[in-house]
Amino acid sequence: MGNKRLAKGKKQHNKTGTHIHNIFLGMISRCYYKSSGNYKWYGAKGIIIDSSWLNNFLTFEQWALENGYERHLTIDRINTKGNYEPNNCRWVDRATQLQNRNILPNNKSGYTGVYFDKNKKLYDATLMIKGIKKRKRFKSLKKAIKQRNTWIIEDGASAHKLQIYRD
Repeated sequence: MGNKRLAKGKKQHNKTGTHIHNIFLGMISRCYYKSSGNYKWYGAKGIIIDSSWLNNFLTFEQWALENGYERHLTIDRINTKGNYEPNNCRWVDRATQLQNRNILPNNKSGYTGVYFDKNKKLYDATLMIKGIKKRKRFKSLKKAIKQRNTWIIEDGASAHKLQIYRD
């Protein structure tokens, strides 16, 4: 994948420099350019872009416009281990996307949105909904997960994933 693909895309449409085209180029960069700072989280893990999108920006743009694209939203992979493809992508705000990401290396609980505070020996359940952060502490990991799931259900935050406690 070289600059020829990007140059070719420029000739196929007049969308270069638009917000949606920049999102498209960002996906390509993350998935195919080792020089990208985010390549290690995408391309190096085998994440690719659906060939119908990769080979034709206008196909991607059409999908985006038909599936809720708005300038303030970001593209999000529903299954964070899956590819950029129509049935695995959606448009969400940044707060929702941050909640949907993979478990970070410093999160030792093994659950998204639940962190263990070594100093206080408590589990923090956290959730960001509509710009408001919810947080509550528990002695039990199971209770922290249950509380986070309750917030997701009560607030109708279907963009967030429910966590299943594993013994």
